[in-house]
Amino acid sequence: MSSLTMLETVTPITDIDGRVFACRQAIDSGHGFLTFLGYPEDRSQGTPEAVLTRELADHLLAHGFSKKRSGLPLGLVRLKKFRKRLGIVDGRDRQERARRAALAKPVRIVDDIDGARFRVRREQKTDLGVTILRGVEIGRPKTSPQVVLTPALAALIREWADFPMKLDAFLPFDTKILMNLRNRLGLSWHDDRAAWWAERFGDLLTLTPEDFSARHGRRPNVAADERRAVLYVEKRLSQTPADRDFLDLMIDDWSGKRKDNGAAKGEALRARIGLSYTSARRYRRAYKVLKAAGRIGANGLPVISPSPRS
Repeated sequence: MSSLTMLETVTPITDIDGRVFACRQAIDSGHGFLTFLGYPEDRSQGTPEAVLTRELADHLLAHGFSKKRSGLPLGLVRLKKFRKRLGIVDGRDRQERARRAALAKPVRIVDDIDGARFRVRREQKTDLGVTILRGVEIGRPKTSPQVVLTPALAALIREWADFPMKLDAFLPFDTKILMNLRNRLGLSWHDDRAAWWAERFGDLLTLTPEDFSARHGRRPNVAADERRAVLYVEKRLSQTPADRDFLDLMIDDWSGKRKDNGAAKGEALRARIGLSYTSARRYRRAYKVLKAAGRIGANGLPVISPSPRS
């Protein structure tokens, strides 16, 4: 911490221009040298001046102007005056701002898939060959930069052939943003997920979870859970007579279930079909897989008898 010291005698101090000051006060700069306050030879009254010594000048040249950056026990006015004497250009100077603007990288303007124009603020390259752009929509300057859904990014999301939820691991933003982008493209996580499992349905029923994992990349426990769920749904719907309450649950519109299925609804499901809401959601996903694989007919029931467990 800087401290003010009164010198025992008047001490002559010379500044960088050779002016001699009579100094009676010294302040520890905190950087290994003293800053002095005193009077020039032609004055001995009024407010003492800070002396621009060589040590102080070297420190300013190395650390800039502002009080925060310089870390000196001197006010902004004195620092600004010293900066001007040393020829250090103030970034707030109009001519300096114009010079920096002329050297700055030109602003990039891009269109998203809907024709909205964005001023790009940041570019992030990915291993997938697509550069992610973040920008502010022109006409809405106070909004935060957002991911721009460019045609290249839209094509990547549409054409991604692997398990749909793996894509976010290769992109510099979270799953929530990816879900919003997919929604703009009219894509459904649930439909894509069901299609992925349906394309590998034969392997799901015949391979061991470990072999399925080695071939398709899903964890063995995930494959085992998916297989168990589709077999459960097929078996329950193949009973004679069919479990009507369970069938109604499978073919019901679930678009609003997230909002209206609270604790009371969950208890109603348990009382009605013997399942918790979490289990009902799991079997609903398995039902969609069976339907996408052609194992469920137009009446909502299996078109073939359930396959035996392997």
